[in-house]
Amino acid sequence: MPEKQKMTWTDLTDDQMATLTALYMKGESIAEKMAEYGMTSSVKTTERQCRDYRFYRQRMMIRTASNIVFPDTSPTLARYPVVDATDAIVIADIEIPDHSPKMLKLALLTAMKHGIKRLIIAGDMIATDQTALNDWVRVWKEEHEISYATAIDLTRAILTNYGFWFDDIQVITGNHDDRIQRKTGGEIYMEMLLHDTPAKFTRYPYMFMNMGDRHWTYICHPRSYSSNAASSLGIRLYNKTVAPDGSKCHVVLGHTHLAQSAVSPDGLREIHALGCMRDHAVYKDRTSTRMPEWKRVEVFWGCSRMKRRPVGRQRTVLQRVQWSTGAYSPNSLAAASS
Repeated sequence: MPEKQKMTWTDLTDDQMATLTALYMKGESIAEKMAEYGMTSSVKTTERQCRDYRFYRQRMMIRTASNIVFPDTSPTLARYPVVDATDAIVIADIEIPDHSPKMLKLALLTAMKHGIKRLIIAGDMIATDQTALNDWVRVWKEEHEISYATAIDLTRAILTNYGFWFDDIQVITGNHDDRIQRKTGGEIYMEMLLHDTPAKFTRYPYMFMNMGDRHWTYICHPRSYSSNAASSLGIRLYNKTVAPDGSKCHVVLGHTHLAQSAVSPDGLREIHALGCMRDHAVYKDRTSTRMPEWKRVEVFWGCSRMKRRPVGRQRTVLQRVQWSTGAYSPNSLAAASS
């Protein structure tokens, strides 16, 4: 018979070391197990090695445990976004997958022309017009039909492309965006599916932008609708809204799909309703509802310097240039790129 290989402590497997150490810690003899393993070292030497093994294994376990961090069980809801900025592009109601690619490009070209690196999407980024998100259905979705998965994939691509230019992309929640959240009782929400994009999401339908000496701007996606988007709904929002520092704000709102502008009752702030970036023809082909005609103007807003207009020797009034407007139709790509 071949001679059994002689073993030392360093030749043992981790399981064999653990077995010997367990016997030693119980106060039992390890001589028989050492003979089984073919060890040639003395029992006294092996007992010392068992003590060392136990010491270093405990230290390793403590170190490993200290590096394991478990998430909090009750995360707090993030505060509504507040950004300090002198300029931004603000768009709303893209409603992917019924978006207008030309209008998305206009937003980018406008930002590039004026060197604006912040994009704010004021709600309804995704249309979520799928039947299942409005009323549960019991049928499989066909591959050729527009699905929520399709909309998410398109949204990811759009946000990723915008990320090549914009350093900061803020997305507030609109009534279309939170349909998946309402349908699942809050278990699934849009940003869970788009966490790999450069956008920053909030489940609040509003945010504030601090423009310094040009005052605060309240950017929102209201639930209410009015055909007088700026002069009626916008003024109601102005009357009840204050900035984080308690002052009154300019108001920029989405949701109505109507591009309109107004001035606050005190004449000190601007109110702007944004038009939509949805392809109206595609929407009307797909729906049987009688939707009011949208104004075929979509508006991007970028901040400019505040100016004062003299009205006498001693008095000036604010001129409405807190926000520079670019009102474009879907066929006016040249206007932004020129």
